[in-house]
Amino acid sequence: MFNVDAQQFFRVVKVSSNKYQVLVNGQIVNMIARKKIKDSGKDIIVGDWIGYIVEAGQAIIVSVMDRQNSLNRPKVANIDMCIAVIAEIPKPDYLALDKLSYNCVKQGIEYVLCINKMDIATPQFLLQLQDRFKAVCASPLRVSAKLGQIEPLLNTINGKVCCLAGQSAVGKSSIVNCLMMNECQTVGHVSAKSNRGKHTTSSSKIFNIRNGTTLVVDTPGFSLLNTMDIDANSLSKLLPEFKNYSNLCRFSTCTHTIEPCCNIINAVKEGNINKSRYDNYVTVYSDLCLKKKY
Repeated sequence: MFNVDAQQFFRVVKVSSNKYQVLVNGQIVNMIARKKIKDSGKDIIVGDWIGYIVEAGQAIIVSVMDRQNSLNRPKVANIDMCIAVIAEIPKPDYLALDKLSYNCVKQGIEYVLCINKMDIATPQFLLQLQDRFKAVCASPLRVSAKLGQIEPLLNTINGKVCCLAGQSAVGKSSIVNCLMMNECQTVGHVSAKSNRGKHTTSSSKIFNIRNGTTLVVDTPGFSLLNTMDIDANSLSKLLPEFKNYSNLCRFSTCTHTIEPCCNIINAVKEGNINKSRYDNYVTVYSDLCLKKKY
């Protein structure tokens, strides 16, 4: 948990347009921001620590602490852990999940994979995930919000500030409902026609789990995720599976995409680095180079 003077700064738990809900001594207080903060161009997002005053009965945000970390999508600040929720249905968007992992590594946020809907998960799917993400994070958490089986997740997030991220209809809001032991979030479903989820959560919101020190941010599902302020030449450093191979490449400036005698490419061919993860790296690297060019 981050060390913050609770007597002076309080956490934003929900943002709606230009209105903010802030947790103050266990109570939610509705606030607005002072004009100079808006004019500074700095957004106030869920997870920010703010200072406020009261004028004519209205709580007004007058200061915002510097962030220790932040993600752009989902838009959240000052978190300990990002829980990437995945399920066999809807079909996983591995490119978005990989981009999320790059952003977490860059921001110093622990990345945890959580498989929901274990009641319908096939052995083949579980083996595929284990192989794909073994270098990225510890063994994936296995839960079923439908059956109320969320103990592995509850134990992992205990005492931390976490955000749930992932596609629509993977069950993030259902997980929050289980954690809260209350139907506090609207739950969506997978479209039978498109096999995709429908958005039900429209904005991020922090929940205090079981009146303890654990905070969980439920976030809107994403279908598109951009890398956040990452330079193309720094991207390879954000993939932990590259660490033991990249220093052995022939060229010190190796991009690990087309060069001869690239140890990363050889490791992919030998099955030591997951090919799907590597292919997504090449895709993102190319996109970042193109972005830099234009």
